[in-house]
Amino acid sequence: MFQVVVLGDPDSGKTTFLGLLYATQVRSGSDTEDRFRFHVGLESLPEITFIFEQLMSRNFPEAATKKGITEVSFDLGLSRAHSSFFRREEEWKSSASSTIRFRLLRTQEEGESRETGSWSMDEKARAFLENDAVVILVDSAKLAGSGGDPQVSPMSRYDTKVDRLLNPVQRVQESGKTGLLHPIFMFSKFDRVNPEVLRAAKLAPEPPRVDKTGRRAAYAEALLKLNMPQTLTTVKSREGGGVKLGKPAYFFSWVRTEELVPGQQGKIRLRRGDLTGWEPDYSNEEYLAFLEHLAEIAHRSEH
Repeated sequence: MFQVVVLGDPDSGKTTFLGLLYATQVRSGSDTEDRFRFHVGLESLPEITFIFEQLMSRNFPEAATKKGITEVSFDLGLSRAHSSFFRREEEWKSSASSTIRFRLLRTQEEGESRETGSWSMDEKARAFLENDAVVILVDSAKLAGSGGDPQVSPMSRYDTKVDRLLNPVQRVQESGKTGLLHPIFMFSKFDRVNPEVLRAAKLAPEPPRVDKTGRRAAYAEALLKLNMPQTLTTVKSREGGGVKLGKPAYFFSWVRTEELVPGQQGKIRLRRGDLTGWEPDYSNEEYLAFLEHLAEIAHRSEH
């Protein structure tokens, strides 16, 4: 089983991320000629379908929903010939699938203890070592521009916490896990990034296309350099104090909402899909690219 841990500050969009991931699979993996095959593990089905229903009702997941979900497992059909998802011309073979389990690692701010506002670095660091990939959610609404002190930026504490988790020693001895830990940055709420932040960093309003990996990395790293410099340094060094890291990947998530009403959370805007009827108006191509990336590294890890 390929295991992915999802990190994020409170209200950074962790549960919404899982819901949109499921929405992407429903849209692109339901028909016999779709891009890939998937199904949700039975133990995960009630929670993930409830999140999807909330999104389809134009609502973001409620606080009670967020607390109730800790992990979701998906079985994805992978093409052994091309190390990617099954294409239209390929025959589906149920044996050619991999289970990918997503686990949410919550901060103490989201649990009962609020004394330090940090992850419990003993037990949670050990659990972290067991994973194959880490999705680091970056709340774009908190991104700061140039000219400020990174040590006091809105994301400075989060930066420190993530960097500490990327730096545990004895990965093999602690968990028995070998191979690389693959870091994946997902910029959540990118529709809410302050335009002044992008202008200050001399960046375009929208990131480069997913196939422009070099330009996309430069775009993302320009923002991380100002907001998560410790984590970026560790990831770029590819050696996290004993944990060897894979090449980082960068994706951007957004969900369109109707005009905000003061004091209320915005309603999700729906759009009509090509084949699947109505769906949330979100960055579908980013999630497809994310799944493609996971498929590739999951396939490589099996060899």
